[in-house]
Amino acid sequence: HEQNASWQTKSKGFKQGSKLKKKEVRSGMFLAGDMQAAYNTLTQAGLPFLFTSETFGASSRNSKLSAEQVIARCSEEATQDSMDPIIAGTFANPWISLLKRSSGLRYGAQGVVSALEASCERMDQTGIELYQIGGSKLFYPGGSGAIATGLAKAVDLGLCNHVGVSNYSSRKMRSFSRKLGKRGVQLTS
Repeated sequence: HEQNASWQTKSKGFKQGSKLKKKEVRSGMFLAGDMQAAYNTLTQAGLPFLFTSETFGASSRNSKLSAEQVIARCSEEATQDSMDPIIAGTFANPWISLLKRSSGLRYGAQGVVSALEASCERMDQTGIELYQIGGSKLFYPGGSGAIATGLAKAVDLGLCNHVGVSNYSSRKMRSFSRKLGKRGVQLTS
């Protein structure tokens, strides 16, 4: 997860620009354009599943190089024989997003919906397949009930088809599943 969270950094092999020196290629560096080649290869081979988060590459948004923006560009420039992407995304910890200034303060059910709407806009998608909440230790203003209501609302609005959690204990996952069930939505992951 950490490697993905900082995919845009030089220490992870990413280089902004349009050319690589031979030494950089040998060391495993790549350019944003390399993402297009990988995207085309995967989607043409029938492997269109993409996992992202609003935090992946967030510091590169001004350069249009966040992970979500790269997905949008790759989808737009995909070859005709490429499959449409099946996208899973995650809701970022609102406190980290606030500290990194990648979003304003988010709270309540509408904060979850607004975050997904912004992600879909950056990816140039009307909705995604799966939207997950990561980390059961997340202190969210409004509590887990507000998160469950926000996820149910996101499904109702067609922003995502399925919702899930990651890094939850089995006890917390069952509890959260019950909260979603009261709102007419099933926990998928």
